[in-house]
Amino acid sequence: MMDNIKLKPCPFCGGEPMYSVVNHGDGGIVYCTKCGICTTSALTDTPYTAYEAAAAAWNRRVPEKEEN
Repeated sequence: MMDNIKLKPCPFCGGEPMYSVVNHGDGGIVYCTKCGICTTSALTDTPYTAYEAAAAAWNRRVPEKEEN
């Protein structure tokens, strides 16, 4: 079920991301296994929606500027 969402590499170092359950299973974070940067806790009513929220926060990127 959670394998359907692919996590992007770390935006800072390119390291591999990992999901971790927090708050006794009511939430989760995504963190980089190389540099340790992480998302804020995504607290929801089910573990899967917590994963979706944490993954969405991790995968969000600033759009790249177009070169002229």
